[in-house]
Amino acid sequence: MVKINKVFGRVLSLVSMLMVMACSDQLEIEPEGILTEDQVFNSAGTTELALGAVYYSYMTNSVGSAYMYGDVTTHNVEVSGLTDFTVINAEFAEDDAFVSGVWSGLYATINLANNLINKVQEIGTYEEEIENQHIAEAKFLRANCYFNLLKFYGDDALTGEMNGMGVPIQLDEYDGTGIGEFIPRNTNGEVYDQIILDLTESIPHLPSSYGDLLSTASRATSGSAYALLARAYLYARAYESAAESANQVIIGMNYELEADLRTLFPTTPISAGNGGDRSFTSEDIFNLPIGANNSLSFATSTNQGKNNIFYDFTNSRWVSTDLIGSFGILDNRKQQLIVEGWTGNTLDEGFDEFGNQLTTNLMTYKFGPRSEENVPNIRLAEVILTRAEALARVNGLNQESVDLLNQTYQRANPLEIPMELADFSNADALINRILLERRMELMFENHERYDLIRTGRKDQLANPDLPDNKLVMPIPQLEVDLSRGIIQQNSGYSY
Repeated sequence: MVKINKVFGRVLSLVSMLMVMACSDQLEIEPEGILTEDQVFNSAGTTELALGAVYYSYMTNSVGSAYMYGDVTTHNVEVSGLTDFTVINAEFAEDDAFVSGVWSGLYATINLANNLINKVQEIGTYEEEIENQHIAEAKFLRANCYFNLLKFYGDDALTGEMNGMGVPIQLDEYDGTGIGEFIPRNTNGEVYDQIILDLTESIPHLPSSYGDLLSTASRATSGSAYALLARAYLYARAYESAAESANQVIIGMNYELEADLRTLFPTTPISAGNGGDRSFTSEDIFNLPIGANNSLSFATSTNQGKNNIFYDFTNSRWVSTDLIGSFGILDNRKQQLIVEGWTGNTLDEGFDEFGNQLTTNLMTYKFGPRSEENVPNIRLAEVILTRAEALARVNGLNQESVDLLNQTYQRANPLEIPMELADFSNADALINRILLERRMELMFENHERYDLIRTGRKDQLANPDLPDNKLVMPIPQLEVDLSRGIIQQNSGYSY
């Protein structure tokens, strides 16, 4: 399996130290062996370690339940657990750990990014080009965090209401002085603008690659910044800009679709210690690298990373018949990436250790039972479909959208005849087919919920009766209380 990026592997001891730094401009005590801010941010090597801490914090706060939320709350997945039903029905308690954990984790990452951005500009003394790259990488990660915060908490952020309550934009590191640090929620439009600003400012200073697939696919590049920019523009309904940003990735970078789906998502071993073996490919634009040290334990404490994404315990969470029914008979995404699951103690592909086939629900090869696979965050397939949709919304029926659609469709259906412009009666028919393709191509990769909401199809969520004001999670009530109302609660919740 691919080990965690060496930049990440050396930063775990720095995370807590940097959080302390970000909470105080002056450290009153400097224990022996602990670097001060001046020592960290005035050289390229130590700043790179600090940057690794930002990456690691982003990774740990972007996997697990936060990642599965985009599919578990839709008809892609069937569930039986009470916790999943709580999330599906937006029945969050005042002190819900998921709600508060996502919020605090993403803002902790933003705080680390802010500290690096501001301190490198203030006290950095190394080569300016490298300083600018480090700042650009931190801005890329900050933009990711704000985009995710909008998806989770921005009231009407996915339905085009730019004046709705977004989330507080914090661009300075927290100095620990108390209530004065609380700032009110910015509008959704202001948060989108900040995301776009961070990305557009970062692009000129980011490399197109780092010389190897692992680093290129797990660190910020100009390609990953353009790809996230395309996603942000699509969500913000700036379709011309979405199409143009996507085009920068498609024709301006060295990405290409992986021909073999089983190379993109290989079989995941289940036997203890083997871990997952999803290596990065030329289709991967930005991903979260997971390393598990070949440990015999599932415990995070004995590993450098766990994705905690579980679609394999098929007595509690499994691939839905609704999703299966959306595929054509010969579609390789169904034939090769969805298989009979396991009971929790046997081999994959629906067989036990004696070779007897199990009768179970279905699981996906995108994520296996050891929770050790590298996690796709942005793939070229998404960017291709983003441009296809954006062009169809701007230009109506058009040949390029159909050609782009055929790229992912024919990879999965090599024996089928390509789609033609004449197959679609109008632009809406083309857009609906592109959205269906997104569902099939990006299943279990944290997209479906947000695609449904942003395109006015909330009635296709797992709970079709969810009120509009509960399409996002509540702001953690503790934040509302501690801020004495400076941070307002979302309209669908009252505690």
